[in-house]
Amino acid sequence: ELATAKEAAATAESALAAEKAELAAAKEAAAASVAELATANEAAATAESALAAERASAADATAQLMAELASAKAELAMAEKAASDIAAGLALAKEATATAEFALAAEEASAADVKAALEIELAWVNAELATAKEAV
Repeated sequence: ELATAKEAAATAESALAAEKAELAAAKEAAAASVAELATANEAAATAESALAAERASAADATAQLMAELASAKAELAMAEKAASDIAAGLALAKEATATAEFALAAEEASAADVKAALEIELAWVNAELATAKEAV
């Protein structure tokens, strides 16, 4: 009986040793899993940080582009205003030119009338002079 009990005890010890070995392997596997999880968490945190930086950079770039767009729109509005002012000035210049051309034409017509009147008077004076010369 004692031998059987010893044999049973040896079998139990052997089984216990096998269980301890399995437990140690399981602990090792769990530790490896915890390490992998920590590495994955660190990678996820790094990725989130990079994503946040990218988002901030994109927001800055968007804000800068919006500011540039607003500036370009303001410059375009000023250029359109300047073009409108130039067109208005050109219209006024054309109107002034037309008025000046009309006034010049009127002056030329008046000068032609005066010249014709003077030529008629000169012809009359010459005729009177000729008559006076004949009388002398």
